Amino acid sequence: MENHTTGKTKSPNEYRKRVLLCSVGIYPQVVTETLYALVKEKGFIPTHVHVIGTAGVEEAVVSTLLHPRVGQFHALCRNLGIEGQVTFNKSCIHVITDKNGRPLSDIRTQEDNMATANAIVDIVRKECQDDTSCIHVSIAGGQKSLSFFLGYILSIFAQPQDTLSHVLVSPEYENLPEFFYPTQEQQELRVIDYHTFDERVILAKNAKVTLADIPFIRLRNNLPDNFLREGPYSELIDYLDSALDPIEMRFDLKKKTVICDAKSIVSSNESVKLPPIPLSTLLWLAVRKKNGLDAIDPSDDAAALEYFAFAQDIEIYIPGMHSSDLEKKTEFDNALKSFKAKFTEAVSRANNAIRKVLPEIERYRRFEIGSEKPKKNGRSRNSLYQLVTPSENIVLPDEIKDITLRQFVFPKG
Repeated sequence: MENHTTGKTKSPNEYRKRVLLCSVGIYPQVVTETLYALVKEKGFIPTHVHVIGTAGVEEAVVSTLLHPRVGQFHALCRNLGIEGQVTFNKSCIHVITDKNGRPLSDIRTQEDNMATANAIVDIVRKECQDDTSCIHVSIAGGQKSLSFFLGYILSIFAQPQDTLSHVLVSPEYENLPEFFYPTQEQQELRVIDYHTFDERVILAKNAKVTLADIPFIRLRNNLPDNFLREGPYSELIDYLDSALDPIEMRFDLKKKTVICDAKSIVSSNESVKLPPIPLSTLLWLAVRKKNGLDAIDPSDDAAALEYFAFAQDIEIYIPGMHSSDLEKKTEFDNALKSFKAKFTEAVSRANNAIRKVLPEIERYRRFEIGSEKPKKNGRSRNSLYQLVTPSENIVLPDEIKDITLRQFVFPKG
């Protein structure tokens, strides 16, 4: 898994890209209210504004906020002195659709909930991928389920610099269709007291708009790299639900098995019997993980030499790992050339055996050997392999605790 820890978090305005993402209903004032509060209270000027909602949100946003002549977003930017600094147009409006691509008019059924969650996952995951950007999420607008999903999904993907808020407005200004932010002009708003039915006039500039920061738990470090790139909401939740349960990987060298133990699940079928090479490969990667070592590139001779030495040191416990005599030059050279192919085959056999015992996707992914292809200068490099199980959840067998990883040295002479 990727190491997502970072150093001291920078000020939000130091990030190259700064995104304001709002949940919005048919009254999109939450966008201007939040933007106003961010600039005034935090000095945070977004580079981009995005909104998400159900059917009708695009028409509401375009007609009230983005209209070229009377749009309140443009007026606010002029008032704040940030005109031209914030990108917000029709392409930044995200309308939730059903499985047939039709805009959702409401969020009522389980199917509607999943469509909403998946739409938000796509947006939030994309905006949280770049560690040179930050996102501020406002959950003040739209339906309750929409706001909940937005805040919860931010909790899954958020980096340290990402923030969450609710915007609060003076009670007499709430739910006024004509109020968008405290204007500098003498804008009059008519308010009806529904107890007395008396009408009075209040000024927009007197409104108090406050940003209420919402602390939240960040779960990003619990996700394997593949979920940071893809995967629907349902799989994310299933994985996190199990990932937060205690697990343990143990080895029984006498029985030639690895025990994948999910503590919260009672099962007698968690022992995975493996042939010598897949078992020694898994054990080698477990030792590397316990020692805090990086993922390996099996095409690198250094990886092969380390495995050869490890196999030599544990042969008394797992015999039959080599069909060749590595002290013979020809056989050593052949073993070195074929290491990558044999390693990837061993990884495949180990992972497949674990999956058969732990068929639920959220369980086996916590014990398998993972791989990724890092990119450099836009080009994919060789695949790197590492055991997914966290080091603190690995229990090495007593027989090998004193073994130190080293490089195999071909005998001279």
